Amino acid sequence: MTSDPWERPEPPSAHPPDPWATSNPGHPLPPKPIYAPASHRKFNLIFVCVSGFALASAILMAQVSGSCSVPFEEQGPQPSVSVPEQFAGDWKGTVRAAGDEKAHWNVELRLRAGRHNGDVLYLEAKCAGTAVPIGLKADRLTVNTDFPEDMSGCDVGDIQIVREGDTVVVTYRDGKDKVTVSGTLGRE
Repeated sequence: MTSDPWERPEPPSAHPPDPWATSNPGHPLPPKPIYAPASHRKFNLIFVCVSGFALASAILMAQVSGSCSVPFEEQGPQPSVSVPEQFAGDWKGTVRAAGDEKAHWNVELRLRAGRHNGDVLYLEAKCAGTAVPIGLKADRLTVNTDFPEDMSGCDVGDIQIVREGDTVVVTYRDGKDKVTVSGTLGRE
């Protein structure tokens, strides 16, 4: 048999044949060895390390954020009662300072039944804060006003609200329970 000089010989196989793939009649095949190539073991080790680090970091962050959140909580007034149905609504009107008819400003008060916080707006919303119900005696709701730090001059004290028909009468009292500001607000 002569071979064609222009025909290339077949290259040797890159992988030798699997000895377990061929059968040897009369003899059982030996079991295949159980092993993972080194590249898979290395990948698994890296995966376990990265997963463990991520889990430990998440736990640490949760503990740090949980322990740090308490000192940074807002120190504003805490509600002690929810808004009764009779005081719920959007109320708007003008209040005047006691003894000075020229000192007056517009007030908007938004209270929702069953809620612990509402909104209070003064001077066409130039002062916007939170109305926090802190007491209910007979038919009078006492609301503390809480304004952001940059609006601290807006706070003129607690508001006492009494319902009279379709209006509410609001009064602001000083520390000696003297009325400093009062007015009537109607439904908006």
